[in-house]
Amino acid sequence: MSAFKPVSEDDFHAIIDAASASDAFRRRFAEFEPSTDGGDFQVHHGDLDIDGDFVAPAYCTLVVGNLTVSGFIDLANDYDRGFDEGGLFIVLGKVECRVWAGEGGKCAFVDGDLLARDLLLNAYEDSSLVVSGTLVTHFFYGVDIHAEVGVGAVMEYGCGYAMLEHPDEDPVQIEPRHDEDASMALLDVDDVDDVSADDLMDRIRAGEIVIRRAPGRQ
Repeated sequence: MSAFKPVSEDDFHAIIDAASASDAFRRRFAEFEPSTDGGDFQVHHGDLDIDGDFVAPAYCTLVVGNLTVSGFIDLANDYDRGFDEGGLFIVLGKVECRVWAGEGGKCAFVDGDLLARDLLLNAYEDSSLVVSGTLVTHFFYGVDIHAEVGVGAVMEYGCGYAMLEHPDEDPVQIEPRHDEDASMALLDVDDVDDVSADDLMDRIRAGEIVIRRAPGRQ
C-alpha cells in the first residue's frame, strides 16, 4: 500500500481538478464551501485496500481511487493536534466498509457507490455526505442529517433518510425499508432516546457490537 502524501491546499485542489471525476461530483463539490482551516491536506493516488480499520489521516483527505476497508472508516479529526470540527474527505471512486462514521462539520464526497455493510453513522452536526452513485447499508443512523445520493439508496433499517438529487428535478426522499421503531429496537443501547453517533462510534472503536442481529440476517 502506497502512503498518503502531504500536499498544499492549492495542490490538493489541482489534483481534484486533474482527476477523472464525474460531472455530478464536480457540480456538487463546486457548490460547497467546506472548512479547510486546518491547513492539513493529504492525498493517496490509486486504489486503497485495508485489512482492518481506517482513520482519515488528515483534516482534508483525498483518495484518487477506490477505498476498500474490512473494518470501519472513521472521519474523526485529531483533536489532540488542535483541530476542531470541519474538513474534507473525498474518495474519487467507490467505497466499501463495515462501518462508516462521519465528523461534525466535515464534508464527505464519494464519487461512486458507498457500501457500509453494517452501519452508516451520518448524524453529525453541520456535516454532509454526498454519494454520486448508490448508498447501501444495513442500518442508516442519520438523525436530522440526510445523505445525498445521485443514483439511489438501499437502507434496511435506520433513523433518517437519503435524498436523491438530480439537476432540474424535484428531490426524492428515500426511507429505510423498516420503520424507525423497528430500527431503533436493534440498537444495543439502554435508552434509544439518549443515544448519539459519537456514543455509538466510541463503542465501535472499543470493539463493541452496537446493533443486535436482525431477524433472518446471517
